[in-house]
Amino acid sequence: MTSSSLPTTTTTTTTYLTIFRVGYIRQLIFKHVEEISERIYSLENRYLKGRDIKELEFLGMITEYAMPWQFIKHYLPSSDHFLFERRMNTITRYCSHQNATLDTLLHLLEWSPDFNPNTKGLYPPYYQDLAHNIASNGHVDILDYMINKYSNNILFNSCPDVAAENGHLPMLKLLEPFIDFDHECLETAVSNQHHPIITFLVDRGVSFTDHSLELACQQGDLDLVKLIHQNRPDINADQSFMNGAIAGGHIEIVKSYYTDEEETTDDMDLACENGHFSIVEWLHQNTTAGCTTKAMDKSNSLQMIQFLHYNRTEGCTTDCMDNAVTRGDMDIVQFLHQNRTEGCTSKAMDRAKSLQMIQFLHYNRTEGCTTDCMNHAVTRGDMDIVQFLHQNRQEGCTTRGMDNVVVNGHIDMLKYLFLNRTERPSNHIMNYVGVVQPEQNGFEIIKFLYDYYKIPFTAVLINNCCTHGRLDIIQYIHQSLPTSPIWTKKAMDKASENGYIDIVKVEGCTTDAMDKAAERYIDIVKVCYHHHTNHSNHPSMDIPKQPILINIYYF
Repeated sequence: MTSSSLPTTTTTTTTYLTIFRVGYIRQLIFKHVEEISERIYSLENRYLKGRDIKELEFLGMITEYAMPWQFIKHYLPSSDHFLFERRMNTITRYCSHQNATLDTLLHLLEWSPDFNPNTKGLYPPYYQDLAHNIASNGHVDILDYMINKYSNNILFNSCPDVAAENGHLPMLKLLEPFIDFDHECLETAVSNQHHPIITFLVDRGVSFTDHSLELACQQGDLDLVKLIHQNRPDINADQSFMNGAIAGGHIEIVKSYYTDEEETTDDMDLACENGHFSIVEWLHQNTTAGCTTKAMDKSNSLQMIQFLHYNRTEGCTTDCMDNAVTRGDMDIVQFLHQNRTEGCTSKAMDRAKSLQMIQFLHYNRTEGCTTDCMNHAVTRGDMDIVQFLHQNRQEGCTTRGMDNVVVNGHIDMLKYLFLNRTERPSNHIMNYVGVVQPEQNGFEIIKFLYDYYKIPFTAVLINNCCTHGRLDIIQYIHQSLPTSPIWTKKAMDKASENGYIDIVKVEGCTTDAMDKAAERYIDIVKVCYHHHTNHSNHPSMDIPKQPILINIYYF
């Protein structure tokens, strides 16, 4: 028997780069990027190709995109084509751009050699904010060049503060010979926890302030707190400073600097409210001020509430269970129900958002609820809760709840309430039916309100439908009420103004509406011209003011 050898298999790995090198695929990718960009981003932030950037007005390729000189030089006209103020604006805005480079700036200054950052008579921001904006982006080389070339004309303003805010230590070193650093600059560095800058400023004699210590405590920066105490031992970490450390859960700062001289019940209350169990334990073991009922009332963890219940005597109020129900913390509600006597109020069930919670309160508590309970449920569209309340409780809902059902587009809820409840929406609710988004179920809700609740149509409803192009609703209302005072010229003009040609074909419009339509929608004007007797004699009929949406200019 002859044995045959297995064929050799070659594995080919296709990388992204391999695919991207295929011209057709690459073209498709960029085409999709462009389309997606147009859908997602606004006109100002959309994706642009190089050919689009070079066509931007006001030299946007320089001011908005800070393109490199290798790109700019191909499309930049000579400086004679621009007024001096335009060139000033262009160069100063370029210097303020995060992508600016010294190389491109030097070429721009060759293009406009008369640039001067402090030319008399020009709009102040041309030069007042120049150094500030350069410093904010950390362009040390650009600011260094500006200082050397225009040293007498540079206004430093808040340069140190913005450099400290953004962590640009080299920028501060550049500014040192020209400006005195102050405590505001140091506070800015402390606020942003830029330690190298803090050290730099302290070494140059800038003093910490009370606010610096407060900021360090809030951030939990123990090393910085120690540094402040070393440099300013006269500043005491009093109660106001400790509040920041306690609220932030910074236990090491609390342990190191908390004193019993100014302790209050606010400390443990604050720690409980913010859920910092380790601080609550430490305060309980090391201080005597204790807490108030606010501690348990505002706690949002079972561990915290159990600790307070078993170790403290302050107790709580009905707010504790009310708040737990509002948050949906079933474990806390059950613990309070089984171990404490304060109970809750009717607000608890009113604010409950789950059927499980409502059932627990209904079967285990006696506080009950108000009409707000069903009002909130119908507003959210929680059918299971509404059915349970209808079958097991007597409070019902109110007109306000019914109106919210309509406004939120809950058509199934509206049908259920009609069949099972006696409450009804208000007679003016047609004014507030949503007709913009599909999920608002506007058409179905309008039909149901009119057919079953006998709620009348209104002029406001028709106006809204015309504004948003709801021909289906307009036709339905027209079939039911072909002649009525609710049909106003204003509504029809809204349809014309917004380009809804099908509504205009049915209902017409006025000459004022034709004038507005002529600015954008030529098809609307043609319909009005051919099918109605009201013709426009406005000059906008000759040449539309905004032709961006128009295919035909004359007819």
